[in-house]
This record gives sequence, structure tokens and C-alpha cells, in this order.
Amino acid sequence: MAIPLYLGLLILLLPLSSEAARMMGKIIGGQMAAPHSHPYMAYLHIHEEDGIFLCDGFLIREDFVMTAAHCKGRSIEVSLGVHDTSKKPLQKIRVEHQISHPDYNEDNMENDIMLLKLSENATLGRDVTTIGLPEGQDAKVPAQCSVSGWGRLLANKPQRPHELREVEVTVSNSEECPKEICVRGDKGPAQGDSGGPLVCDGVAHGVVSHFQIFEKDFLFVYTKISSYVPWIHKEMKK
Repeated sequence: MAIPLYLGLLILLLPLSSEAARMMGKIIGGQMAAPHSHPYMAYLHIHEEDGIFLCDGFLIREDFVMTAAHCKGRSIEVSLGVHDTSKKPLQKIRVEHQISHPDYNEDNMENDIMLLKLSENATLGRDVTTIGLPEGQDAKVPAQCSVSGWGRLLANKPQRPHELREVEVTVSNSEECPKEICVRGDKGPAQGDSGGPLVCDGVAHGVVSHFQIFEKDFLFVYTKISSYVPWIHKEMKK
């Protein structure tokens, strides 16, 4: 079963037994990122009728943020220049248009990618910058990557760390996930990191989407950005 990653945060998982779901309560955090070392990160407040939930995203142009399609909401507010979420962000911008991929399937989480058109351009500087995307559909994904986000240190506790956290991951071979990017093992994002970037050699190659629980470990699934380059360029030109 694909489990979307809305509500928690970056984690380092302990080894799992066959009782994986019960063991989720023993998850601990990754490491704190250096302040503003990921200046492309965006902290999203998604407003719905029944409350607010949180996702991550990343700035790809002054007026566009990329995130996961399952982070869609009634309205979204983007905070930029954030390291510590308990402090006022450098910039807070309303989303004007939410552009989910037309083939997004919420049942199997395929095509889980969305563009957010900002109501005004972000002001770029040392602590707010864009991150590059793969140049084409055939772009190769490096084996060593990193993922970052804000979220719970313990999966069954509501407390979330204020500071951005990060973890290094190793991408699985393409045979296991021919259409997506996968990381299998005991390190990766959890609920709440949805929409954040999988960064490899300074390029955003993946979007945090969902995970699957296996007997001994997890399969973390990222939407493969290179597969959507034509769609991304088309939407950003409108």
C-alpha cells in the first residue's frame, strides 16, 4: 500500500521487524541541517475546511514552487527563507494557482507532482534561492542524494522540531522502480515531508511522494522529475 507523506518529517528509522507498523513509534530523527544551507526549501501551509496541514516544496523559479500533487488544498501559503519554523519567515507568499499533473492518481500515487504559481515573485538572495531541475527526460539520477524537511522526530508523537533536518540516502537500481526514483532501507522522509526535493549533485531529481512498508525495511518513493520536464516547461510558459 502506498502511504502519502503529509504530516510528519525527516526521520532515521530503526531496523524493522515484521511488525513494521507497530515499530513506527520508535523512529528517530536525522541530523539538523546548517542554517539556510538549503535556501530553495519552501514550507507550505495548506488550508482545508477541516484545518491546516503541512507539506514541503522547493523554489524552481522566482514565481514557481514545486511540490507533490497530494499536497493540493483549498488555499496554500508558502514560506521562504525558513530554517527555524518558530521564527518569522523571510518571505510569505500566497499561491495564486495550483497546477497538479493532469494524470495524477490519488489511489496509486502515480504522477504525484504539482506546480504552485506564486501571487508575486520571491525576492532572491543568500537565504532564498532557486534549485535547478534535470535538463531532459533522459537525465541520469546519481546514486548518492539527500532529502531534507521539517517534522516529527518520533512518528507517534505530535511534537515537531523547529529546525530543518536532512539525511543522506542511496538511490535503488532502476529495475525496482522504472518509472519513479526509489530508496530502499532505513533512512528517508516520513509523513509531513511530502513535496520536498530529492537533491543529487545540487539538482532536484525527485519529489517526496510516498512510502511502502515491507517486512524488514521501507521503500521510499519519489516522483521522477525528469519524466515531467516537457509538462513543467509548458506550464511555466503560460
